Amino acid sequence: MRNLSRCYTLNVDSLHCVDMSTWSPETNPDGKLIEMHGNVLETVCESQDEPHLFPFDPSRMKCMAKGDVPKCKICGEKIRPRVMLYEDENGENICEDWESQLELDVPKSDLFLWIGISFKQAASLEYFREVRRILMSSSTNTTVGSLPYHIIINPDKTVAENLESALCRDAHSEIKYGRFKS
Repeated sequence: MRNLSRCYTLNVDSLHCVDMSTWSPETNPDGKLIEMHGNVLETVCESQDEPHLFPFDPSRMKCMAKGDVPKCKICGEKIRPRVMLYEDENGENICEDWESQLELDVPKSDLFLWIGISFKQAASLEYFREVRRILMSSSTNTTVGSLPYHIIINPDKTVAENLESALCRDAHSEIKYGRFKS
């Protein structure tokens, strides 16, 4: 029986965090959860040198709701929710270098679960392509049957079409469809 090696998540609502320690390359390299797009229960300052992380604080949130921008008590930079936004200039402060960890995790994995992802956004398709790229570059045998399975769990009918269009030129992909009622 295999165990979960790591959970990469795009969620920012923290509902997925039950009993999982959050990964950090410096403070918790064995953490099971990588929050690629951040977490609404934390705030971060916009320091370019060393961003400071703070737990969610209702008074800070009230300040933000009024249009005021709270400042970091350590460095004086602006504080914002630790959530990745579209075209985010300060995205590097949201999650540490998870791409390097992905490069290490993917070759050791024998199954990938993609839960709830629709592959409608370009970024989610890029994550899927990146996992496939790492697999192909780390595998000595690149035939379809030798690669790990990807299981996609999402009731949306367009998921398979979105993924198929993203992989249309990938000779190493074999997509099998299965739709089930629970």
